[in-house]
Amino acid sequence: MAAYLISATTKNVIPATRSNRSQWLYLALLVAISMSVITELGCSNSSTMKTPNPDAQQVLFLPNGDSTTSAYLINSDGSLTTVVGSPFSVGGFGAATDSGGKFLFTAGRTSLTTFTVGSSGVPTAASSVNDSTLDGSISINPAGTALYADSIDAAEGNHGWKTYSIQADGSLQFVSGQIDQVNGPLVFGSDGSNAYSATCYHFSPNIEHFTVASSGALSSTLEQVAVISTNPAECPVAVAINPAGDRIASAWSDADSSGTVDNAIGLYAIDPNSHALALTSASPFSASGKGRDIKFDPSGKFVVVAQDSGIGVYQAGQNSVSEISGSPFASGTDFDRLLFSHAGTFVVAISQKSQQVSVFTFNNTTGVLSAAPGSPLSANAGDNLAILQQ
Repeated sequence: MAAYLISATTKNVIPATRSNRSQWLYLALLVAISMSVITELGCSNSSTMKTPNPDAQQVLFLPNGDSTTSAYLINSDGSLTTVVGSPFSVGGFGAATDSGGKFLFTAGRTSLTTFTVGSSGVPTAASSVNDSTLDGSISINPAGTALYADSIDAAEGNHGWKTYSIQADGSLQFVSGQIDQVNGPLVFGSDGSNAYSATCYHFSPNIEHFTVASSGALSSTLEQVAVISTNPAECPVAVAINPAGDRIASAWSDADSSGTVDNAIGLYAIDPNSHALALTSASPFSASGKGRDIKFDPSGKFVVVAQDSGIGVYQAGQNSVSEISGSPFASGTDFDRLLFSHAGTFVVAISQKSQQVSVFTFNNTTGVLSAAPGSPLSANAGDNLAILQQ
């Protein structure tokens, strides 16, 4: 923009006096500095993100809930190969990876640990932070600069999120705590300036909306979303943001396991200015099972849900959600968590009840899931999973 203005301005011939020559030199220098800063910021942002690559080696990490974490190489056909030495005596309750593919972070009951991961998939401890208030789940912001740990004492003796900044070497530094009676992990808008989580404290349903400071610290907006049912026992369990950043899908289910089962998906529009949520006019949409985790595919065309009845796949529009033919897949399996591989080629899901991990190839045109070779695989599945692209 600045270079264009200079070009447009210089269409008028101005005598090259010493005074205006100095002005032009000053303006040129100012533009050069501005462009340098813009370029540096762009490089800095892009360097933290690794481009999804279907041919890159990906490593799946499964906390086992017993102070160990299992690791598997995801092969090109979706089959899993156990990493030599797995399970490893690390974490055991929460796992997450940064967007740059540099680090694995795990949460145990007393510490958060940062690992580097070799080409063989073996994690090596790099640093650790003692924290005896951890409650399992951890989330990472899109830039990979902040980690959020579910804590029973985040602030003032209340449950919520503890924010840790992620340093260049992967080490963690405590920033602040935010009270939040969370149901599921945090999800972020693409620029990381806003975050959301499902909550149902004492059967009071809401999708919490937080603004995110440059330090990573969370601040609650205290907004209340429109609920999908007047039944006070209907609650959101998990939320997902589409790639365009203008819609949130939420899995809602009966919270008290009584009365008529009414599983549904709520679709919310995200205001482009305030980032507040507005329930779309056609919501809610029927779901074929009780949802526990929910993700948009990389194209934003489909919503995939880990349900107690299998993996539900739904086609998503601006104001519509409809289940595709053949869904739920792996019908009858009770799933807890799922993730897309970084390139969106596979869906990986875990079942605590069946103690299995399943990998599905994902057809990004039809949304159909197909079991990968060797899937499902017996595994000591906990309540979390993470995939690192090397």
